[in-house]
Amino acid sequence: MKTTLTPRLRWALIVPGLAFAACREPTQVTLHLSTDAECVDVQGTSITVGAHGKIEDKDPAARTNACSDPSGTIGTLVVVPSGDKDGEVSVRVVTGVGKSAEACVKDGYVGGCIVARRTLRFLPHTPVDLPIAMSVDCLDVPCEATQTCLKGKCVSSQTLCSEGSDCKLEQPAPDGGAPDTGTGGAAGSGGTGGAAGSGGAAGSDAGIDASDAGSDAADAPSDVSVTCSGTLAECDGDLTETCETDLSTSAANCGKCGRSCLGGTCTAGACSAVTLYTATTGFPTRLALDATHVFFVDYTGGSVRSMLKDGTGVQILAGGKECNRIAVDATHVYWTEATSKLARRVPKAGGTPENLATGNNSAIGIALDGANVYFSENSSVGAVNKVAKTGGAMTPLSSGVPWPLELAVTSTHVYWTTFENNGAIRRAPLGGTTPEIVATNVTNSFAIGIDAANLYFSALGVGANKGQIQYIPLNATLPATPTTLASAQPNPRGMAVDATHVYWTNADGPSVMKIAKDGSDQLKPTVIVTGGVEPLGIAVDDVAVYWADDKAGTIKRIAK
Repeated sequence: MKTTLTPRLRWALIVPGLAFAACREPTQVTLHLSTDAECVDVQGTSITVGAHGKIEDKDPAARTNACSDPSGTIGTLVVVPSGDKDGEVSVRVVTGVGKSAEACVKDGYVGGCIVARRTLRFLPHTPVDLPIAMSVDCLDVPCEATQTCLKGKCVSSQTLCSEGSDCKLEQPAPDGGAPDTGTGGAAGSGGTGGAAGSGGAAGSDAGIDASDAGSDAADAPSDVSVTCSGTLAECDGDLTETCETDLSTSAANCGKCGRSCLGGTCTAGACSAVTLYTATTGFPTRLALDATHVFFVDYTGGSVRSMLKDGTGVQILAGGKECNRIAVDATHVYWTEATSKLARRVPKAGGTPENLATGNNSAIGIALDGANVYFSENSSVGAVNKVAKTGGAMTPLSSGVPWPLELAVTSTHVYWTTFENNGAIRRAPLGGTTPEIVATNVTNSFAIGIDAANLYFSALGVGANKGQIQYIPLNATLPATPTTLASAQPNPRGMAVDATHVYWTNADGPSVMKIAKDGSDQLKPTVIVTGGVEPLGIAVDDVAVYWADDKAGTIKRIAK
């Protein structure tokens, strides 16, 4: 494998390990990046190189998450000209403190961001060092595209390089004295000069990932592309040995760099599912997640359990009877029970269960907001109720509504699906009043999901493979006609939503599916996994999809 310079670009980053086969000194600038921010707070640094004033809309040429305590060393990177030996080049460095460098660029370099810029000329056949200290004095001081921050103030980014000394900002001191280097005490500490990839004692070149940023040719900017063949890729950021990763088989980089299979295997660039739990006495039906745990209910055996997301540490939190749906907040697990006609809760770490509401007709759906628990009574004369999380009197929000099933809550309304007969989607204000129909032309609505803009739901239809995944905008004029995202689904029973996709389980022809929320998949959902017996409950976090199969008695997950 080899590293190649993008042909249409004028400047290029040199790849560590490639030496100049000549007697004369190389024309190059070595960036030495450091910060006085706490490394535990540093969420990444990006480096963009290009023409003066024309790099703000350009993708970074290199990224790294490195930061070494106590020196604050981020890394070193070498820039060389591929055109004139005395040509001009600009550099923008963005360090995220408490957020990613990419988020900093998107947010205009505020909210936890340090940005530094330098504009300089190469010295022919002369290697020079350019220390850039990402100082907290410049936190959330973005400056203009031709400026940089120095001690909390915006100054020109023009930089002077001379043989035998570090490059310095061309800024006079306030008293008219010698120019201020603007490098700070930590600049270059822990690093060594010379070619890129020369790490200091703290590993100063720790994993800068160089990639072709796809720049516009008119910008005459700079970057480098690592050209790998087949399924190989440059993932570890160590450019002394490029294209080290096979994306078709790497369980840590499956299909793309950084995608872990979370304990599964990688075959042809696709992760396998991992079984986290197999029932011995209880069969999981529905589940909910927090940052570290999976919580699930067993309808047949009547129990509420938790386990770590890797499947270890399983414990029974409460016993019950015909436990239906489950939800969690920061402190408690909440669930409904059919036969006992209860809404209940228990501390997430275990303890004494509490009955929040009794005497309901087959309590099923459940949803939470900051103060209350909402639940449905699934019967021909059903109701949707609320009760305070700490218990107390139950308040009916809507009564005499047929077969209310699953619930979703906004700051103003509770929404629910309706299984049996006319499967319209309904809602009621949180204060309670006569319900109204939100979506028509829905047959046997079942699962439900919500985000800030839309309400998503499944319609089972009548007959085999008649299921649909649909949505309506929350601000639509009611009643609204749903938009269909996917059709011909075999009994879609569980649903989860993240920032980009809707996920669901098909209980018949058992499968786990997803489709883009914006409709870009054009009614063609992606099959995440097939198999099992009857997958029902589903939940997602940032990295994985989890689902419960009650007939198989398993909980599984698969990397997104």
